[in-house]
Amino acid sequence: MRRLLSIPALTIFFLAATTAVVVHFNINTPRLLILHSYGRDCHWAQGVDAGIRRILDDKFQYVVRWFYLDTERHPWSSYRDTISQSAHRLIDQWQPDVVLAVDDDAQQYVMKRYVGSSRIQIVFAGVSGTLDDYGYTQATNVTGIMQRRELSALRDAIASIAVAHPGVVEPARVTTKAEVVEHAKVTQNNEPPLRAEVSHATCVWNTLGSRSFLQWQGMMREVADAACDHDALARAFEENPLRLASSGRKGGFELWQVMKPESALRTEPSTPCARSVVRTEATQNPTKAEVRVISIGDKSTSARSDEALMRVFDWRPLRLVASHLVETFPEWQAVVEGAAGHADFIVVTDYRALPRSSTDPTLVAPRDVVSWTLDHAPVPVIGTNGFFVKDGGYLAVGASPYEQGEVAARMAVAIIEHGAVPTALPVVSTQEFVVFMRGNEIRERGLSLPRMYESFARATNNYFD
Repeated sequence: MRRLLSIPALTIFFLAATTAVVVHFNINTPRLLILHSYGRDCHWAQGVDAGIRRILDDKFQYVVRWFYLDTERHPWSSYRDTISQSAHRLIDQWQPDVVLAVDDDAQQYVMKRYVGSSRIQIVFAGVSGTLDDYGYTQATNVTGIMQRRELSALRDAIASIAVAHPGVVEPARVTTKAEVVEHAKVTQNNEPPLRAEVSHATCVWNTLGSRSFLQWQGMMREVADAACDHDALARAFEENPLRLASSGRKGGFELWQVMKPESALRTEPSTPCARSVVRTEATQNPTKAEVRVISIGDKSTSARSDEALMRVFDWRPLRLVASHLVETFPEWQAVVEGAAGHADFIVVTDYRALPRSSTDPTLVAPRDVVSWTLDHAPVPVIGTNGFFVKDGGYLAVGASPYEQGEVAARMAVAIIEHGAVPTALPVVSTQEFVVFMRGNEIRERGLSLPRMYESFARATNNYFD
């Protein structure tokens, strides 16, 4: 009888002990909520999640929950109100120690309410807007990593294509070698000596096109003899051709830096020096073929932020001739088809919130937008997000989602494990970019890029055939 009575007693004791352990665990275990603006199947969100998991995989003592607002594919106010209320209920009831909020909509529709909270710390990632937009500037419980489009890397990729394929760019009037040399010789001998700027290359490059490096050297020597300044031309070969172009001077082949022989430029003049300079300012020599870019995006929060950055970015040696934010898919189609004769490249930001028409709010599938765009665009199309390539595009240069996830997760760990105050963790910005490519598609379109782009894409598992 005594033995029988001990069994219920032991059971009760075991249940009580288990309950105590669970309660203690739930009270004292750090709680981290990952709040996404996009859906679970969004390529960008998946990349951010991968970066977060790299940091949290060994944090077994954490309780981590994930919540996806998916507002990008449901841009209607009624949906935003409903989903944001669900997120607020989760936060208010679960009381996480840190909310890692990803992208702008999570800040705008959910986390603004918790600015200044003494209980909940906020770490943001993927924010394209400004801190002021969400009241974060003076907040004591907020830190994170800003997302800024890697427009410099995008610009250089476009310039590389333009350099390798001059035919992509609508040509200006071409100046011949004879015109260049003659212009130098006819300058009056009594004109004060002037330095021959590297801009000699502007007109000669257009003449040379894709011919051999030796032909280039021969033409440049003739110009140097007439201009009487071999040093300036030698300096041209010390610089990056793309950077020459940014000064209004047209570079050409990337192999210059490898193949240049100093002696080829520093030879004795073959003709008497004319003490003159070849002038290639736009008003005197309208030969430069300008690389024109237009950008296009929907009117999502991220696309608006991207468009604002593009308008103030220094695109030289390229020129941003227009940036478009469109309401509907027919408007998108009109901009793409209207690029003929007005642009040499189209840069695509976001396109996942395009209604079929002004009367049909159904969103066009992202893959359908990309497919139609590639079929009808009169010029090459490059994306600023990796999902552009995953939706069927052939080249994208964008901010790294892995970096966004990793940096934000490290900040969350510092707050949870080390008691760091958010204000002691400075807000940082994008430092890395990722290249996405479809090699076969690029080759089929007759385009090419330096090999390092393909190597980079392969190394990060973002190369597709």
